[in-house]
Amino acid sequence: MAIEELDKAIDLDPNYAAAYDGRGWSYRGLGDHNAAIADYNKAIQFDPDLVKAYSHRGVSYRALGHNQLAIDDYDKAIQLDPNYPAAYNNRGNVYSGLGQYQLGIDDYDKAIQIAPTALRHANRARAHAGLEQYQLAINDWTMAIQLDFYAPAIAYTDRGYAYNQVGQYQNAINDFTIAIQAEPTAWLYHERGYAYNQVGQYQNAINDFTMAVQLDSDYAIAWLYNERGTAYYALGQYQLAIDDYDKAIQIEASAALHYYRGNAYFSLGQYQNAINDYTMAIQLEPSTVGHDTYYMRGDSYLQLGQHQLAILDFEKAIELSPDWDLPYYSWGIAYYQQGDYETAILGFDVAIALDPSFANSTLLSSYHWRGLAQFNLEEYQLAIQDYDMAIQLEPDVARYYENRGNIYTWLDQFTEAEADWAKACSLDSQYC
Repeated sequence: MAIEELDKAIDLDPNYAAAYDGRGWSYRGLGDHNAAIADYNKAIQFDPDLVKAYSHRGVSYRALGHNQLAIDDYDKAIQLDPNYPAAYNNRGNVYSGLGQYQLGIDDYDKAIQIAPTALRHANRARAHAGLEQYQLAINDWTMAIQLDFYAPAIAYTDRGYAYNQVGQYQNAINDFTIAIQAEPTAWLYHERGYAYNQVGQYQNAINDFTMAVQLDSDYAIAWLYNERGTAYYALGQYQLAIDDYDKAIQIEASAALHYYRGNAYFSLGQYQNAINDYTMAIQLEPSTVGHDTYYMRGDSYLQLGQHQLAILDFEKAIELSPDWDLPYYSWGIAYYQQGDYETAILGFDVAIALDPSFANSTLLSSYHWRGLAQFNLEEYQLAIQDYDMAIQLEPDVARYYENRGNIYTWLDQFTEAEADWAKACSLDSQYC
């Protein structure tokens, strides 16, 4: 009802409480909360039991930041009518706005129990998200959508975010896609890009991160460049990854960013650049940097033949993570390459003890390296035993057969040697 008509109603009956309440609600719609409160006061004066006047006044009090007055009004409305859902919902809004999410949820529960609506499920969803109860938030957003929430793009956006938080990335992608179709924003693209990264759809992730920056230059932030760099790295586009890590570091340097850029440099064979980044990561966070940073710097030193520096880093990685087999493995290789075969074997022994089934498509087995060390110590039978194990773990690696065949010749077992060489040739023509 228009304000003018309510003015007339009040002129005819100055004690007409419902008219004051209605005019107050109209003022609220115009954003004039002080005028609205004045009318609600009149409505309550003439009808102290008018439940909705207390609830409506609470809305205006909250809009003006008078949260306790709002709560008091909702309390009064509920006291007058314990089954008045709007009062519970609105009080829940105040509590949630104050960060008291559980109190908010308790009120939304009551409002939904009395009269479920899309808006009330949406409000409870936000409160659950405030408590990081993302699965419960998802459930409520799903109900809000089913009940035709007035702003579906918001519902899909917030549910998509919740899906990201619980690791349901494909569901997140689906929701963000719907939201983007309704109202594309930089935030939506960067959140969907994150989800794409998590499911290994790296080119899609790159496209979304790029779109986010194009839509809003404020999204040219370290986090986004880091995520896009990660996608480029996963696709083997290491220089593009480095370019993005450069931008991220310029904005906000961190140990993690230097570590990631170091990995990209390592993958390009730029080992000194990798060492520089790993060193910077250690300098930035000396007390918290992980064992993997020391390991990767050690591996970079190893690639450059700087064995003593490599050994020191592998030992630091072992100190930080004594049950991780890889630094023992590489420590052994460092000693092997210096001709210290007995010490090398000690490293391979520990690596094998920690992970007897170790096999990796990019690394040769610890059994292979220990077999080579045994061979150089003229322990031919032990060397063959190690190659037996290496072949058992990775039966398609030609080099293992080639090396075992060579060792057999030192034992004058030429038939076995010929069989191994033939097998190596069948697996890889370079051994023919």
